[in-house]
Amino acid sequence: LGQEPNYAEAIKYFDKASYLGDAISQHQLGEMVQQGLGTEANPELSFKYFQFAANSKYPPALWSLAIKYQHGDGVEKDFAKAINFFEASASEGYVQSMVDLASIYVFEKDTPLDYEKAAYWYTLAAENGSSIAVNDLGNMHRYGMHFPRNEELAVEYYKRSADAGHNAGRYNYGTHLLRNKTNTEELNLAVALIAQAADEGYIKAQSRLGLMYVEG
Repeated sequence: LGQEPNYAEAIKYFDKASYLGDAISQHQLGEMVQQGLGTEANPELSFKYFQFAANSKYPPALWSLAIKYQHGDGVEKDFAKAINFFEASASEGYVQSMVDLASIYVFEKDTPLDYEKAAYWYTLAAENGSSIAVNDLGNMHRYGMHFPRNEELAVEYYKRSADAGHNAGRYNYGTHLLRNKTNTEELNLAVALIAQAADEGYIKAQSRLGLMYVEG
């Protein structure tokens, strides 16, 4: 509208649409209550709004409920329910849920490691355009998680992720080029990729770039 946000007005109209059963508005209300935009932050109330929207199988709301159960935010922590809602959202095509499911099976300490499921969800997310998943598939190939170790294939995934603008992909592809540089062009590209990731706040890239300046 070309003006400052008016959260109170937004809540008023979201509330009207929400009352009529609009899942998008119900979810937006949940987000605003969660973040305290135009109203006092209330994790328990935001959970209820997410539930209303999830009853319509609205994928972002299913994801939001999964996050709530995963972290115990406004509801008792329950990993089984979190995974169920992630799966429900992912089955509706919500890519972020695919990535989060895969990450749970690799990194979450309260869930048994399951590289097969992680590979499945990362692959599905990558096929649906997630540069995060592409990078993480590179890691799985590089370190032999579910797949046989394959450095060459891992590098292909890192490059794809970097080309899509993902900072972890830029860092991983850049560090590969540093390790295996054969000419000045590759060195310059490696530095540019790591610097770009660093400038956008990627901590590993910032640390590596600092070391590069120290070493000269």
